[in-house]
Amino acid sequence: MKVDQSLPIATIAADCAASRAVFESLGIDYSCGGPRSLADAAHAEGLDPEVLVAGLRRLAAAGKNENWNERPLVDLVRHLTAGYHHFVRNELVSVSLQLSDLCTPSKRPSADLQSLRSALIRLSETLIPHMHEEEDTIFREVLARESAWESNERPLEGDLRNSIRRMIGENGTMTAQLKTIRELRLRLIDSNDQSPQCRAMLDDVSRLEAHLHESMFLENCVLFPRAIVLQEQTASA
Repeated sequence: MKVDQSLPIATIAADCAASRAVFESLGIDYSCGGPRSLADAAHAEGLDPEVLVAGLRRLAAAGKNENWNERPLVDLVRHLTAGYHHFVRNELVSVSLQLSDLCTPSKRPSADLQSLRSALIRLSETLIPHMHEEEDTIFREVLARESAWESNERPLEGDLRNSIRRMIGENGTMTAQLKTIRELRLRLIDSNDQSPQCRAMLDDVSRLEAHLHESMFLENCVLFPRAIVLQEQTASA
């Protein structure tokens, strides 16, 4: 892949896995803002596109590509559930407990710390049922369709597209919530008066953000498009 300013963010993120950490550190939305060009994304964050291009070219040349489009969907679903979903559930519990302790009245929490706790509660209210629906309904149906396609069985009835559109919409909502969480986290870091316990919690929040962005990217840009293609293939078989 030759990185240039006109390439969509999603294309770079798909072909160069290491680029996702760069986008994450710069606050560039690659999970739901993938269709934007690299130039547009850089300008939106006040960055020089040429400097970003040069750095990404070095990463692309040195890194090992990870192409989920060439792997069975069952591998991707296992990767999402056993890796990302498992981590996110555990991290949400851990961060929530830490924030509950940090926000007790005796510790006189700052307004930003209380806002961060509220923002994470709102995120959880969308995220937990979202992951349940994916695992219990959408992922299972995708795997059943892939199995039927590989076995030349009769195509399954039903239409995944409405459910997928809803999941993509919820991913967009959570991306906006994560942006608010990131802004609060950075403000708390910049305040430079946080306890070691608070700094450890903020590190955990940062990891949670990164895992969620990457899982939403794999859903929006790999799993869901491939699932729709698979449905069309099985319907016309």
